Amino acid sequence: MTPFTYLFLFLMFGSSQGRVVTVPFSPLVRVAGQTVSIRCDVIKYEGPQEQDFEWEVLKGGQTLRLISTFEKNTFTNTVYKDRIRSGAIQLVRLDDNVVELRIANASVADDAIYRCTTLSTDSSISGNYFADVELKVIGDNLKVSPVAAPAVVLEGSELQLRCNASRDLSDRTYLSVTWSIQRGTSPSEDIVTFGPDSVLKPGPTFAQRYANGGMRIDVREGGAFILTLTESLPSDQGTYTCRAQQWVLEGKNSWQSIMGRSVELGEVKVTAIRKNLKVSVEKPTLVSMGDDMRLNCSISADNLPSLGLELDWLVSFTASASPSTLVQMSRDGIVQNASRSVGLTRVKPGLFGLLVHDVDQSSSGFYSCKVRAWIRQSSGLWYPAAEKVSDPVEVQVSLPAPEFKVNLSSAVIPQNTGDPMELDCHVTDVSHLGEGRLAVTWQRGGGTPGDLPASSQLIGGLDHHGDLSAGDAYQQLVKDGQLVLSKVKPDTFKLRFLQMSAAGMGLYSCTVSAWTHSRDGSWQKAGEVRSSGITISWASRKPDLAVKAMVLRNPSSPGGTFEMSCQATVQNLQGEEFSILIQKTPVAGGNTQKIISLSENSILKLEGWSQPDRLDDVILQKVGQGNFQFRMSGAQPSDGGAYFCDVAAWTRESRGGWSRTISAESNRVSLAFSGPGPTANVSIRLDSRSLYTGDSATMVCGLTAQDGPANNNQYEVQLYRTSTSDPDHSDLLISKRQGLPNKSQRCEMKGCEMYQINPWTYRFSVHNLQHSDSGEYHCKVTSWLQNSPLTSTKGYEVVSEKVLLSVKFSVWKSVQVPSALRLWHLPGCWSPLCPHWVHLRPLPPARWHPFSKQTDGHRDGLRPGVLIYDETSVLCF
Repeated sequence: MTPFTYLFLFLMFGSSQGRVVTVPFSPLVRVAGQTVSIRCDVIKYEGPQEQDFEWEVLKGGQTLRLISTFEKNTFTNTVYKDRIRSGAIQLVRLDDNVVELRIANASVADDAIYRCTTLSTDSSISGNYFADVELKVIGDNLKVSPVAAPAVVLEGSELQLRCNASRDLSDRTYLSVTWSIQRGTSPSEDIVTFGPDSVLKPGPTFAQRYANGGMRIDVREGGAFILTLTESLPSDQGTYTCRAQQWVLEGKNSWQSIMGRSVELGEVKVTAIRKNLKVSVEKPTLVSMGDDMRLNCSISADNLPSLGLELDWLVSFTASASPSTLVQMSRDGIVQNASRSVGLTRVKPGLFGLLVHDVDQSSSGFYSCKVRAWIRQSSGLWYPAAEKVSDPVEVQVSLPAPEFKVNLSSAVIPQNTGDPMELDCHVTDVSHLGEGRLAVTWQRGGGTPGDLPASSQLIGGLDHHGDLSAGDAYQQLVKDGQLVLSKVKPDTFKLRFLQMSAAGMGLYSCTVSAWTHSRDGSWQKAGEVRSSGITISWASRKPDLAVKAMVLRNPSSPGGTFEMSCQATVQNLQGEEFSILIQKTPVAGGNTQKIISLSENSILKLEGWSQPDRLDDVILQKVGQGNFQFRMSGAQPSDGGAYFCDVAAWTRESRGGWSRTISAESNRVSLAFSGPGPTANVSIRLDSRSLYTGDSATMVCGLTAQDGPANNNQYEVQLYRTSTSDPDHSDLLISKRQGLPNKSQRCEMKGCEMYQINPWTYRFSVHNLQHSDSGEYHCKVTSWLQNSPLTSTKGYEVVSEKVLLSVKFSVWKSVQVPSALRLWHLPGCWSPLCPHWVHLRPLPPARWHPFSKQTDGHRDGLRPGVLIYDETSVLCF
């Protein structure tokens, strides 16, 4: 007898509510040539969840059968068969109780009343079983034509976008027009939509602009729709499109779009104010102390009269310094920060004048004007369109300058790298200095003294107050005391390097400046003189680095310690530090592995050593200048190979950082054990390979180690199952290393057990077997070497062969026939889950019906797959 897969018992309760069939509101107006979709829903019905539908056409006093979900081959009238066969008319099921009638390429001939009918599955007739909807197909008369948009507009000017759209007014349809913009490759964005209810709806990013009066729409005779952007913005640049849509009003004030067409109005480029705004300052002549200085700022732009201009005069005392604001004028003509000596006037449109009375040396500097251009919007608000700053012009105020000479001499000249150097800067023949002061700066450059102004590098200096400053490249040397700048006499300045590097060779010079008091009591530079240059150089020798590696300790067996030393020796280099990287070349060849490194700043880093349980097994330390030791604890056979040191010498730069000078690799030393590593085998045995659900399975795993168990060895035993449905994946059922076994969720629920019979034999029991427990089982054994009471190192792994466990299904244990239930005849029950049926009626008491006497194809007969047991139950399989 064939085993039964499922047992279902069916009971029917409850009462019916009235059935409701609905279709869209009439009339349903659509455009010829389009696809028409008519939806039909049914709710509040009894019987199967999935309902059947029939569509009919009522036209000219006739009722023509169109299409059905129940009688698919014989229902359709001959008038529509060709269109249904070609797919031009389809009935699509959207849900159990929803279908949609689709008519492709509809024509005026399809005008009719369409009736949707549902077949009754209710116990009593209640509600409506059909609903009618009138379809009206009108001609395609929507016309859209573009008017080319201007190719270029100026920022702030008006932009008009015109689109012509019309349709046949006799069809009682409505029109909407939408303007859109696409900027580059970005998605198209709607600007504004007018209609279909004569309401203007701006796009999300244009709502505030519309509220501020920045756009308007004019509708003129003949279907002309004009969108005007009152002030063009740089963001208005892009390609514009006009889209017209034809609408009908359906149901309770519900708008439905039935047709739409788009046309491109063209690409518009917006010339930004910042692109044509030009600002310049005229170059003045040399100004003498006590005279008036006049500077003019000239401004030009395409639409200058419509712009609001703000202007700032800026001044800085050096070309590289940040400028400060001297005087300002707002776009309303209000002058700020003016004084008796400084004034600002508007000479004419686009020309602003600066006047400084009675200049002194403090008026010398670099002058520029900054202009901000504003555009006034329709709302009355201003927005900033552009900002530009003119190129600075230098103003020099002439005054009697002190006169003096500057001589540079060498006190100490270096002969080798690392030697000290001293230079003296002398000031002689001083005149017109009075109560002024002297300041000095030191430079280093190349070539001849004539090259110094263009290519010199600032070392540092002492200002007229005696305060020291250092160039960016020399600040760290000053902090470390390697560079000293001092004034040893009123007329003598000294530059001293404690140790010279090869990078310090070059042409040295000093510049002395004279400082005097201005009218307001501040200090100002009155003049400066640069000395001739002195070339500092010496014959440098190339540094040499040698590295030697040596084994200090080699382990005799796995678990031991490996130690090696690396000694670096360098010549022709001073003040060096070393970095070291330990690397290994595997015994079997392949890529070199980086293990651990120590930087020149003594920062330790694990490089390629990433074994989670052995992070503390390697250490690298510095035991002397250029002397390093590397140690590996718990060495394993996999650690064997050729080890070597990669050492680099570093010297400190003038900026305070380190510079890599030279590097070298050591000789190779080997890590190799005196004896072979441990080997082992593991096997698995299954007591019975064919069991039934609910039984227990027992498996035995045996380990044989060639060298026998060591006193400091531990073993981790694991049992895996590979499902026959997923042979590439294995699930861990249970494992044990120390203490109690770790069980998977399957083992916790069903009850797996692990027993250690002796140090090399383990027994596994899997209880309450299910069919899903079928598959291949195998053992894996991992050895662990005990390094200390708290740490251990992973050793070898061995995996057994797989054994197949087959769990058979016990039919009669799984099938229990309930009683005291009413029997129902299910003529539609032929799938394993008996999903649905059309009619239900009770059967009289009956015995088992033999399978051979079942009937098929008869509406009231049993189909294959249904066995009637008695008046209390029915069985489907």
